Amino acid sequence: IVAGNGLTVYMSDPDDERATLTTPELAFAVPHLGALGGINLSASHNPPDHNGIKVFMSAGEQPIPPLDQAMIDTMSSAGELHRVDFAEAHRDGLIQPIPAATDEAYMAQYEALFASCNLTPAEIPVVFTPLGGCADRTAFVLLERLGFDVHMPSDQVNDGSFSSIPLRAPNPEIPVATAPAQAFADQHGASIVLSCDPDGDRVGTDIQLADGTWTRFDGNQIATIIAYFLTLDPNGPQRKGVLIETLVTSRAIGKIADLSGNQCVDNLLVGFKYIADVIKSLDQKGGYGTVKGSANDLIVATEESHGFTMLPTVLDKDGAPPVMLLAGLHGRMAAKGKTLLDYYVDVLRH
Repeated sequence: IVAGNGLTVYMSDPDDERATLTTPELAFAVPHLGALGGINLSASHNPPDHNGIKVFMSAGEQPIPPLDQAMIDTMSSAGELHRVDFAEAHRDGLIQPIPAATDEAYMAQYEALFASCNLTPAEIPVVFTPLGGCADRTAFVLLERLGFDVHMPSDQVNDGSFSSIPLRAPNPEIPVATAPAQAFADQHGASIVLSCDPDGDRVGTDIQLADGTWTRFDGNQIATIIAYFLTLDPNGPQRKGVLIETLVTSRAIGKIADLSGNQCVDNLLVGFKYIADVIKSLDQKGGYGTVKGSANDLIVATEESHGFTMLPTVLDKDGAPPVMLLAGLHGRMAAKGKTLLDYYVDVLRH
């Protein structure tokens, strides 16, 4: 339909009907290709029959009011549909593959971020699961490229029925979702399970304690760990700039900003589209309210529902960068005979 209206369409691989693209990759690709917008069809972290549409604007952000309503009104008033045969459009160049250079640029930005964080891959096994989705092509590949000893359950990759996930609910917010991955980790001697939801924009973290039991971090706890590591940890990058969170996200983020001498936007409505709007404001206006700076001053933006972005080139949450930082920090703690839970408790004490 889009090609039928005379527009060029980029897909991850038009020749492969099983090809996938994560939501954060799409958010990155739209501005990288100079596109008008982007569309993703996904059940996200919901049961498999909940497929819906995610729409991105030209900067790679999801629309906020009143633009979202204007979009609904426009779609509702559409009359005649213009279509073109898929194979014909592909042959004529109206449907093209996303260039490999775009995928490479997406990966390279996170490799550079990791290199700046004073972390190294420990020689201990790490388990990653995409929970039936497609983050095997982002978070998993990134861990491999960085040199982690990473393992992934083969039955939890690109299965749109989510058949291997308990309750068919592949949401890192639901503790039981990673139970099969924990059993897989036990087989591989891994004491951490990192996960993304099927469209790759949320992150989950489970660790094994000394007594062999597994414990799970919620979104606020993960956010606290990452914000502290990036800004206050004496062995971290001690970055200076701006932290962003929503109204329902942990108050620890604001405290960490205060202690580290950083600015914090902490009054946003729930939804990453509002975080993206702040980053756009920093980019276009040099500030947001009383917070001043540029988009490049972003340290981390987070919401309690396991969402993060760490670079202004991805204006939606992305599971890949927190996965690599958590894997690196896990290795650092394991070398000391400790866990990420010990790290979190130390953060609370601070």
